Amino acid sequence: MAEIPDMIPAIVLDVNHEELDICEELFTALDIQFSCQGAPLEAEIKLYFEEQSQRDEYVEAMQEDRFGFADMLGRIPAFEVTEIKREDWSEVWKEYFHPMRVSDRVVIKPSWETFVADEEDLIIEIDPGMSFGTGQHGTTMACIQLLDALSLQNPFLIEDHLLDIGCGSGILAIAAGKMGFKNIDAFDFDPDAVKIANENLEINQIKQCKATVDDISTYIPSKEYQVVVANLETHILLPNMQNILNCLDANPGAILILSGILDTEFYRIEEAFQVDGLELVNTALVDEWRTGFFIRSMA
Repeated sequence: MAEIPDMIPAIVLDVNHEELDICEELFTALDIQFSCQGAPLEAEIKLYFEEQSQRDEYVEAMQEDRFGFADMLGRIPAFEVTEIKREDWSEVWKEYFHPMRVSDRVVIKPSWETFVADEEDLIIEIDPGMSFGTGQHGTTMACIQLLDALSLQNPFLIEDHLLDIGCGSGILAIAAGKMGFKNIDAFDFDPDAVKIANENLEINQIKQCKATVDDISTYIPSKEYQVVVANLETHILLPNMQNILNCLDANPGAILILSGILDTEFYRIEEAFQVDGLELVNTALVDEWRTGFFIRSMA
């Protein structure tokens, strides 16, 4: 068995408090584990990576400003390439990750904390390890909230087929399983994310779903889904619109939930996806992220 290294590759960024929220949203959207420490005027963000090669790729991307810091912040933040002790990283997560109610019924909690649940609560237990996805990001929260309301208002839908596109750590698939959806498929292009998703599905005893490795740009569905959830980003949703629509049942009543969209960009998604009988009937705004709920009104 390979020995687990004692040190974790990391990058430390120096930002001010006005920049902190923007950076948090960016690194969450990029699926990077991070922690924040703030002082009255300055803040520090630590990014954590499983492999040194991953950190090196992000260092190069930051040096070339591929993340668009100059546009978002007016500057590229100063940063330091470093390493931290694995046990220190574990303690950081215990400090920042606590039980959180993300919808009327769904509560996400770490494995090391207890939570006194109400009878109707649906508990998702996650141990972050070195994986992304604790359900605290606005896009994930909005998807869970819309799914929760949907499953309560239309309980017959849990018998239908649901697809989670870009499943990440499996939070949405787990939530859907806890809500009672009986036929769930999920995929992500990242093999590491899929491995973690399947571990989380097993921990939460969701036996009706196994995540697979696939890419929406080449994905060919084996069936039509009555509910499709795509928590991606605008620059992925738009060029892959037809592939996403190909997954959705052509019959009236099919539901499409699109997330990972900045509020300022949502109009582009709204205009593009209202085709083939799809109508935008609801949205959810959490922080700066808007999620759209579409229903097919005609075949």
